[in-house]
Amino acid sequence: MQELPAENEVLHQVILAMVSAAFLMVAAMSVFLCGFCNFFKKSSDLEQKQPILGMDENGQGFKKQGATSGGYNSNARKSSPVISTGLVPGQTNIQRVQPPMRRSQSTPLTMPASLSTVFEQPDRQMVVGQVQPDAKKLGKQTSVTSANSAFSFASGAFGLSDRFSRRLSKSPEPGTELVDRRQSLPPEPSAEMEEEEYVGKLQFSIKYEFTDETLIVKIFKAIELLAKDFSGTSDPFVKVLLLPNKKHKMETKVKRKKLNPVWNETFLFEGFPYNKLQERILHLEVLDYDRFSRNDPIGELNIPLSEIDLTQEQQFFKALSPSTKSAGKLGKILVSLCFAPTAGRITIVVMKCDTLAAKDITGKSDPYVKIWHVFQEKKIEKRKTIVKYNTLNPVYNVSFLFHVSLAKIRDTSFIISVIDHDRLSKNDTIGGIILGPKASPSEANHWNEMMNKPRVPVAQWHVLKDMG
Repeated sequence: MQELPAENEVLHQVILAMVSAAFLMVAAMSVFLCGFCNFFKKSSDLEQKQPILGMDENGQGFKKQGATSGGYNSNARKSSPVISTGLVPGQTNIQRVQPPMRRSQSTPLTMPASLSTVFEQPDRQMVVGQVQPDAKKLGKQTSVTSANSAFSFASGAFGLSDRFSRRLSKSPEPGTELVDRRQSLPPEPSAEMEEEEYVGKLQFSIKYEFTDETLIVKIFKAIELLAKDFSGTSDPFVKVLLLPNKKHKMETKVKRKKLNPVWNETFLFEGFPYNKLQERILHLEVLDYDRFSRNDPIGELNIPLSEIDLTQEQQFFKALSPSTKSAGKLGKILVSLCFAPTAGRITIVVMKCDTLAAKDITGKSDPYVKIWHVFQEKKIEKRKTIVKYNTLNPVYNVSFLFHVSLAKIRDTSFIISVIDHDRLSKNDTIGGIILGPKASPSEANHWNEMMNKPRVPVAQWHVLKDMG
């Protein structure tokens, strides 16, 4: 037989060595895996065979035994972690719980003072102390405790406990009060507030000429009059009467687009004896002139001549009272304003109306609110709410956004009108207000407060006025 070359012989030896090494590695891995599986199997068997507190290894209750003080039970398999004594009728015993011990321990572990005891008194009353948790459940209880402590910390830091307790309990906690959102709203104007609404002041004088039996009335000026036009101004004039006679009336000239007009006009009532003047009342009424509709009353004064010393000239500078024709009879409206200077926008929230004037036969109205955005006395944009049918106290809570830059704010105003919707005829205007820098004092105050508190909503009640 022919000999193999030396190179082939070496190759065969290398292959044989590699195969032997592979077999050795497979065997080693098999031994390792078997040992690993046996280890986990033994540990699981020990956990399953560990007795529960008050039960034996087979899941049954302990048999009645004599009282023992400690050590291991000789009948227990391996080492039992529980030392128990059966209860003999008529005898009081103590049951103690000890942690599990290893085989290497020769004596039982001493019980700390924190371990619990559960025992029965001779008078058959059960006393329960703190119970040591099970060793198997110790990890879970620790995690739950840590979670509870973390939640308690978060509750104390962020006030979560108050929020959850308010949601879970229907009744408020002691010492707390339920806050009504309506408390944050401005108070509704009362009848006294409506009667004392400031609409301007009038300066005039009264004098009587005994020789000519003539009453001389001079109208000098008015200041801070209520704005009645869309431009934020008025066209005021004064009407002079001697009540109760309304036939003979005199009027001043109309001052265009003035809220502080100056007249300096004189009116003579001739042929009135002094004794008859004591029964008359001097009626002065300031009105806003309107070419295409009826004149809008601004304010009025009634001066009983019996209370005036007519022997010498008397000068007065009195605040006008709202006209009895429309003061407080049209209702009121609650409006909120908010100005964002950097964004260049004004948000108007129409919240609600109250005690509106009835315009329908049924004694109700179908009101809606219309807002005109006015810039430099020109209407440029219109918005309106939905119609609320058959009510005099509608609630809207609708917001409208208007783009107004800081450079244009001085020439901007808003006309807010409350209108009664009518399907068969023309809609009737119930009343309205003008919000802007040139509006009446009460409305201008609302506007100025909005400017002084940027990005903060400012709500205020306004008495509706006759818009003509």
